[in-house]
Amino acid sequence: MADGYAPSTEEIRTGLLDHAMNRLQHLLTVVDRSRYHACTDAVLGLPAQTIVDYAGATGTGLIVMGTHGRTGLAHLLMGSVAEQVVRTAPCPVLTVHQTAVADEVLSDLTHLGAFRHVRVPVAV
Repeated sequence: MADGYAPSTEEIRTGLLDHAMNRLQHLLTVVDRSRYHACTDAVLGLPAQTIVDYAGATGTGLIVMGTHGRTGLAHLLMGSVAEQVVRTAPCPVLTVHQTAVADEVLSDLTHLGAFRHVRVPVAV
C-alpha cells in the first residue's frame, strides 16, 4: 500500500463481502447445502433488520440462528439480534444455542419436508 493511499468505501465494502462469502463457502459444505436445501449470501447492514428484510425478499421459509444466551445486564446492555428477528421476521425463526443441536434439528425438519428453503444467518 502506497503512502497516503486510502481505499475507497466501495473497495472496503467489496472486500468485506468477498471475505464473508469465502468464509460462508467453507462453513456450509456442499453436502450441507444439498441436505438442507440451503444457500449462502452476504449482505451488509444492521443485523436484525437486514436478516428480516433478506428473509422477506427471498421468500425464506425458516430462519435458523444461534444465540449467545446472554441474560441480565449483558442482555440489557447489548440487546439480542435473535430476539429482534424473532419479533419481526416474516417466517418462523428457530434459535439454537449449540451448533450440534442446530444440525440435528435442521436435519429432522428437512427430512420431514417442513421447509423448502432454510436461511442460516452467520456473523462473520
